[in-house]
Amino acid sequence: MTGRPEGTFSDMYAGMEPDYSIWETTVPEADGQVSAEAYVTRWSADVRNAGRRIRGVLGYCAGSVFAAELARRISEWQNEPPEVVLFDPEVPTGRTLYIQFHQALETMAGVLTPDEIAEVRAEGQSAHGGKDDLVAYGAALGKIFREAGHVAFQRIGLDADRGEELVGTFLSFLTWLAVTTQIDPTAIWARSVAVTSATSTNGLNTVPPEARDGIVARELRFDVEHRDLLRTAEVGRAVTELLARRGR
Repeated sequence: MTGRPEGTFSDMYAGMEPDYSIWETTVPEADGQVSAEAYVTRWSADVRNAGRRIRGVLGYCAGSVFAAELARRISEWQNEPPEVVLFDPEVPTGRTLYIQFHQALETMAGVLTPDEIAEVRAEGQSAHGGKDDLVAYGAALGKIFREAGHVAFQRIGLDADRGEELVGTFLSFLTWLAVTTQIDPTAIWARSVAVTSATSTNGLNTVPPEARDGIVARELRFDVEHRDLLRTAEVGRAVTELLARRGR
């Protein structure tokens, strides 16, 4: 893939100079059989076992769904609920999964022919079939991607184990996206702060203005692209101030 990668929470933290630490979750390995419950239970156990007071829970894009459930669980054992800050929050759809599939295929564009790429993309589209089950759709996309990947990896002589590792990373990401449908973030989002970029295809920008009321408690808008949201100094300062409210 080309272009500048999206900023990360590590980028944001590096410019914040806070008097607290940030714990960042990662997407666990998955084979398509993992549930949202399993993810959040693992993360919440790690947080609780750390024995620290949690000032805030931050969620980026689709991760905002998991952030809501994690914040809800923390509120059950902590007297003061954590501040919840969501960066371009989104609830994944079938289109979300397909876009990620489409982008991942771009990494094979120099190995597979244009006709082969087009055929694989068409398979990915037809696999959805208008169904609402994102977990099943994610599994179907994963199967198609694995088959295409094996062809591409053989052509460049990539070791089979390394190829499977690359495929597995993408399948874990698809699963992580798909199981967000098992969480209802509505109540926690309604008391959260959303940090919105200027990219029209991300976050609350995809929601008509008349339908935004009540989705979040407060929205902070920044004139930066979605990919730069977490590496923008002004955003880091705003988050520092939000979390400071929980430290007073």
